Amino acid sequence: MQNQTKMKMRPVQNQRGQMTIVMGLAAFLAALLCISAAIDGAHVYLVQQELIRVTDSAALAGAARLTGESATVISAVSDVAAANRVDGKPIIDNPPRTTLAVTINNPAGQNQGTVTVATSTTTRHIFMPLLGRHEDHVYAQSTAGAGAPVTALARNKVFPLAVSYDAKPSDDPQARALKDLQLGDITTLYLSSQQFKNAAFTSLGPESTSASAVKSLIDGHLKQSNTEESVQVGDSIDMGNGVMGLKYLANSPYREILLGKECLFLPIISGQPAFNESQNVLGFVAVKILEIQKHGDGGSNLLFTVKLVPGLTEGLSQESSNSPSQLAAISLRSVRLLR
Repeated sequence: MQNQTKMKMRPVQNQRGQMTIVMGLAAFLAALLCISAAIDGAHVYLVQQELIRVTDSAALAGAARLTGESATVISAVSDVAAANRVDGKPIIDNPPRTTLAVTINNPAGQNQGTVTVATSTTTRHIFMPLLGRHEDHVYAQSTAGAGAPVTALARNKVFPLAVSYDAKPSDDPQARALKDLQLGDITTLYLSSQQFKNAAFTSLGPESTSASAVKSLIDGHLKQSNTEESVQVGDSIDMGNGVMGLKYLANSPYREILLGKECLFLPIISGQPAFNESQNVLGFVAVKILEIQKHGDGGSNLLFTVKLVPGLTEGLSQESSNSPSQLAAISLRSVRLLR
């Protein structure tokens, strides 16, 4: 009887063992599917973050160009988008899987408005096809707004080099004044204590522009020292000669630091910068320094080859009657993300 009982129980034990194996396999497959879904989900999230970074940057770049034609805004957006890859693919050259759309709201051609950049891409999954899901459509949109020309900046954000709005070197027949330039144009800033110049170092205030004061301001600017002081349109700022520029900026380490910066914010004045005289700030312009060189007998001149760029800042952006209206096209303006 005992033997018969044992024989009858063996099929039950075998069945339980088989169920255990089946349940184990089911649990393993469920865990595998969860891990697969998590991996593909993380991939979709990363792709969306890449899209957001592109749309944020492109919208800001486009809003900074709202003073120009629509084609200029679209070109700025496209340039930023073209410099980025999403999910390993370029946005511009990968239709129809990746798209880019630009919407410009610039009423009556004013220098204020918004630029909205929307982009999307189709990302293919690695593991989710096991569940019948082969791809996902990922979308991102950013809107940036531009204000009027900036009328005030924190002092540590302004580089102590004033550039003239209307002066141009008389010994350079190809030279153009700042008022005749557009964003993207390249020009030369001439600094000299002896000859005609269209730019000069400044104390950024009424105090005298000494070599030590300028060096202190340059160091403070490059280190972004904290300050509650500001420079505003209408402020009277003192002008100095180019000697300290030859001493500091044309040599290491200042030369390499300045050439490596994306842009500098410079105050704009009117007329030829005169040594030991004060002039009023008309506005601010952003420039990228392309070359720094000494020029003339004994290196008496310091030349900055610069490109006018659409600088981005959080400076105050209120309309000012002190600034020439022509400055709107090149002036530094506040640009910020709205959503």
